[in-house]
Amino acid sequence: MLVVHNVGEYVLKTIKERFPEEYKNSVIVYKDINGELSENRDLVMEYRAGGSSLYTNAITAGRDNIEEDTTVWRLVNNEKQFLDYFEAKIKKMLGK
Repeated sequence: MLVVHNVGEYVLKTIKERFPEEYKNSVIVYKDINGELSENRDLVMEYRAGGSSLYTNAITAGRDNIEEDTTVWRLVNNEKQFLDYFEAKIKKMLGK
């Protein structure tokens, strides 16, 4: 039986378990946005988001660095690989 987990679930798990201090201190912020709601229209336009997607944004010197991550979709059926991949991505974004 194949069980597909929610990408957002794994992203949040990675953040909470592997970056608890950064999450607690709002260095890392996670938002699950419903792009179909009118109140999120500006954010959807800014990120050029469509459908189910995952975007990261590392703000450096006050500038957004928005990036869509499509790799996560290939890893969603392997929790350990997903968490390891996303931890490495966050470390790189944090300059660690």
